[in-house]
Parts: sequence; C-alpha cells; structure tokens
Amino acid sequence: MGKKNRRRSSSGGSDISTELSQFPNEPIALLQFDDKEDRLQVNEEAMEILQKIDGKIAVVAMAGLYRTGKSSMLNWLLGNQRGFRVGPTVERCTRGIWLWGRPQKNKLASGEDCYVLMLDTEGLGGLEASAQYDVRIFSLATLLCSKLIYNSQGSVDEKAVNGLSFIANMTKHIRIRADASNDDSDNGEEFSNFFPSFTWVVRDFTLELVDEDGDPITPNEYLERALAPQPGLTQAVMERNRVRHMMTSFFKDRECFTMVRPVYDETQLQQVDLLPITDLRPEFQDQLAKMKQSIFGNLQPKMLNNKPLNGSMFAGLLVAYVDAINNGSVPTISSAWDGVTATECKKA
Repeated sequence: MGKKNRRRSSSGGSDISTELSQFPNEPIALLQFDDKEDRLQVNEEAMEILQKIDGKIAVVAMAGLYRTGKSSMLNWLLGNQRGFRVGPTVERCTRGIWLWGRPQKNKLASGEDCYVLMLDTEGLGGLEASAQYDVRIFSLATLLCSKLIYNSQGSVDEKAVNGLSFIANMTKHIRIRADASNDDSDNGEEFSNFFPSFTWVVRDFTLELVDEDGDPITPNEYLERALAPQPGLTQAVMERNRVRHMMTSFFKDRECFTMVRPVYDETQLQQVDLLPITDLRPEFQDQLAKMKQSIFGNLQPKMLNNKPLNGSMFAGLLVAYVDAINNGSVPTISSAWDGVTATECKKA
C-alpha cells in the first residue's frame, strides 16, 4: 500500500488506515519448532503481515490442553467455521503458534480504533512435546497477548488446577530485567504488570453454579473459589496452593465463562466445527454471545512500558524473545523492549 493512501497512524495515533483486503484470510504460522535445527523458527510471511499493521493492536491468544477444542472455540470467536485447523484425532492439530492472517478492525474499551490479532497456540500436555517446550510456548503467548483465553473441559477442580502447574515455574522462563536472577526472585506481583488479562473458559460444564448453601453464584465467583488456597500442610497441598498463588498474582484481571456442551448428540461432537452456529444448542449460543461481548467489547491494547504497540513493534518483540530462547537464554522483557524502541527510533 503506497504512502499516499496512508493517514498518520503510528501506534500512538487513533487512525486506522491499513486496508484489510491485502491480508490473507487464513491462518498463518507465526512460530514453529524446527525439529531438524532444534530451535524455534519465526515465519517470515507472518512477519511481513505484522509489519503492515500500522496502528494500535489488541492481541487475543487461545491456550489450553491439547484435544480440548480450543481451535474450534477460537473459530467460533472469529465467526469462521473453517478458520484455524481442527481435527477429530488424538494428535495435536496446532503446532507452535498460529496467527489469523487478516486482523479484525474493532474498538478498544477506550473507544479508539484498533486491529485485533488472533493467536492459536499448540495444545499443552501432548505426548510429542516436553514440559519445557509447553511452558515456553505458553510463556511466549502470555508475553505477546493482551487477552489470554484458557480453554478447558469439565470443571475447575484439582485436576484442572494441576494442569496449570507449570505456571508456578514461569518465572524461570521469563525475566523482567537482564539483572534479575533465573529463579523466583521476580515475584508474581511484578510480572502482573506485563501479563495479559485472563479468561478461563470451562467447556462441557454440567455442574450447578451454587455455593455450599445452595445459593447461586456467578462463573467469576466459581473461579475465585477454585483458586482460593486449600487447607492442609502436606507437600501436595502446598504445591497446588503455590500454583493458585502464582495464578492470582500473575493474572490480576481474570474472568470465567462456563459453557454447556455445544450439541446434544454425542456423534455430532466429532464434527461440531462443521455445524452452523444456528445448529448448536441455544444455551451454548447464548453463552458464546456473552463471552464474545465480554472479550471484544472490552478490548485493551497490547502495551509495554505504558506504550501501545503496532504490528512492527509486536514483530520485533517476538523476534527478540525467540532469539533469546534459541541462544539458550531466557526472554527478557526490558531487553526486548530496548531493541524495539531502538528500531522504531531509526524509522522516525
């Protein structure tokens, strides 16, 4: 797109001028693992897409255990049945982190225009990947997005909380400053300044939302009860409570949505992503609509050091984080930001 068609629209401006038709309306690999080279690889096609986005961005990332339907959920949020790849087998469909090639124009909660980037991350806990690889992918998604959606099934019980046990070790995989030690010295409170808002989506939910007295509670209250410290001093209880503590310290802004199974017929579940939204259970449709309104009606820009990012700045952060990992180091937020601002100054 030539300069004559572009209005002033730096990350600090409010104009949205990038023409969306130039972007591919399909998923594009953003980041993948190169088995031969044993390193993470940033996709140049995705980088070219990001460089064209000249305006404020909001970044929505979907994470969750593998084979829990997170890609289908992201497609429902996109309003595109044939969006991100889904499949009925037990193998992971999504590898690495994928970007929906065409950003969506939307409004931030402030009323300003923005582009929304949608990211799908590789499912956690698969047989092919190590725990270290899982936490790296999750950590990168957390560093890159302004809204993190965690998709799970059933309920927020001990098993579900235990599935997020790697969160307690995220401080070993991310540093805020270069002089910080590679342990837990950077506390969760400090990390929360750089981490996104968190939405937990509980799929196929069958429980009644009531407290111990039988009084109704909201999904948010249900989540907070599940994340409250549990009594006991055994090693197992203390470790689970550590996960809870890190969750609530890292993600200060959090919410929960419970959703029924999308269809009644068990046989339709394998192909549920092919069904029109109108064929899904009315209750599921209502719950999906409420979640979409909450997510897209309260968008926050991707920020770093109180500055909103545009596409090229986002791309620069990604490269800096991946380079650190490939060099055997730990992504350092301040160092990555210094590199991005230096690049932006050269452009000015």
